[in-house]
Amino acid sequence: MWSAIPTRVSPLRIRLPTVVAALLAVCTAGVVTASYQVVRSSLTNATAERLHSAGERVVELLAPSIRRVPVDARRVASTPAVARWLATGRSDAAIQTFLDSALHDTPQSVAVVLARKNGDHVVAGDTSQTHAADGAAAVTGPFVARGDTVRYWTSSPLVVGADTAGRFIVVRSMSAANTAATTLIRNLVGKDVSVLIGNADGSQWTDFVAAMPPPIDAALLPKTAGSSTIQTASTIAVVTPLPGTPWIVWVGQSVVTALDPATSLVRRLTLLAAAVVLLGALIAWWTIRHMTAPLDDLMQASEALARGDYQRRVERTTSTDEMGRVAVAFNAMAEKIEAHHHELEVQVWDRTVALEKAIYDLRIAQEENVRQERLAILGQLAGGVGHELRNPLGVMTNALYVLESVIDRPDPMVRDYLGILKGQISLSEKIVSDLLDYARTRAPNSRTISVDTLVRHQVSRLGPLGDVALSYDIPPSLPAVSVDDVQIGQVLFNLLTNAMQSMGDTGSIVCSARQDGNDTVALAVSDSGPGIPPDVARRIFEPLFTTKARGLGLGLTVSRMLAESNGGSLTFESTLGRGTTFTLRLPTAAQ
Repeated sequence: MWSAIPTRVSPLRIRLPTVVAALLAVCTAGVVTASYQVVRSSLTNATAERLHSAGERVVELLAPSIRRVPVDARRVASTPAVARWLATGRSDAAIQTFLDSALHDTPQSVAVVLARKNGDHVVAGDTSQTHAADGAAAVTGPFVARGDTVRYWTSSPLVVGADTAGRFIVVRSMSAANTAATTLIRNLVGKDVSVLIGNADGSQWTDFVAAMPPPIDAALLPKTAGSSTIQTASTIAVVTPLPGTPWIVWVGQSVVTALDPATSLVRRLTLLAAAVVLLGALIAWWTIRHMTAPLDDLMQASEALARGDYQRRVERTTSTDEMGRVAVAFNAMAEKIEAHHHELEVQVWDRTVALEKAIYDLRIAQEENVRQERLAILGQLAGGVGHELRNPLGVMTNALYVLESVIDRPDPMVRDYLGILKGQISLSEKIVSDLLDYARTRAPNSRTISVDTLVRHQVSRLGPLGDVALSYDIPPSLPAVSVDDVQIGQVLFNLLTNAMQSMGDTGSIVCSARQDGNDTVALAVSDSGPGIPPDVARRIFEPLFTTKARGLGLGLTVSRMLAESNGGSLTFESTLGRGTTFTLRLPTAAQ
């Protein structure tokens, strides 16, 4: 009936703070993202400007050494030994001395070459380094890698009079001797900035000391004159041509380093935003909790009322706002519902008691009718059996007695068959007796008798017990009972016989008794047999129901009838694998 009422899955005190926290998180995330983009753009532009300025400073630092090339050429051309060689073409000791001196005086030089206009030349140093250039201008060659080092050459015209008579060529090496210059450049541009110099086509790069891998794909290098800014996913750089040379200067910085202030700012803003979101959620939770507490009490009381707890009331009724008025109205409604429910329960209880009594009376009447019908049928059957079978059974019993008397020494086979006939006649007589007892139960002739005497008399009727152990637990102080000893003796005999049959050849039987209240003695017969299955236990007292190969299934039915006719009862308890206990309750003599 109440299953349609939904359960509380997400109360307002959780959902509303969550919504507030989500809105704050979205707003702060937007602010942080916008701030990061603004700072990133500013830092990128500032880094590009700083790198551009650093590139110009490097170019200004390198330009003087480039401008000294033609000055050196004029000095070389005015040397007498060089002038003679240019004029005559004859090499002598003076010209070689001059070349050796020029090789040692020129910084980082590996070869010095004097070349005439007609192609003659003299070399000092690495003789594999020969270069030629036409024209009247000084020329600087591109960088060329030799192992780990990088070399380049400069060619200056040697002017004699108004004509260019030859060229003065110097091959230099970028080596460790440039460490001081490198340190100066790094101090100039900063330690977090990388400075490289290379060919304009990107074929060779150096850090002024050794060969270096290309900092960027050559296809991305600018093709126009002047400084250019290059930005990739990992690097921000400025490329500046070096005037008078085929070289460019690379000044770059990693994006991570350049944007480190922005990253630090975002980290701090993120922490601040998290604190704002948490504080906002806590404030929203505290506020909503105080607002929804009366509503929560009302909801819990409503759910309790729906579950059938009609005594549940709302506690917060002292408030003067709308929730207080709703609580008072709810309590009044709950009281009326409780009163109506109590009245309905009383009516239902009265009707239920009346119905149960009617059903009980009907069941008793029905059982009595069935019992009377069975008694009538069994009475007719018992009369026929008594007339047709009892006399023949008596004749057969007498005949067996005569045969046993006249045969002095019977053959073993004859003796066995006589025993079989005697047993079968006894079984038939018991069946006839059970039928007659069930059909015509006589009124008990009660007398006072001790329980121990009653039990031991029936045990003596069992005969030899074989390997079955029989024990007693009957206190001497047990009060005597007032019963028909013949009828109750038959009940005990039936119980002992059933116990023997259930165990087979071995086992144990315990006959115990105890006082059950002031006016009843409980006599129990327990065996160690296999127990009674549940499906058999439900029908064990039914007439004509049996699990044995012989018998009509009236033994326990007659036993219970005899126990009840003597003012007692017969019950049992059984556990599979542990045996069965039948309990016979009898009235005491005092009762």
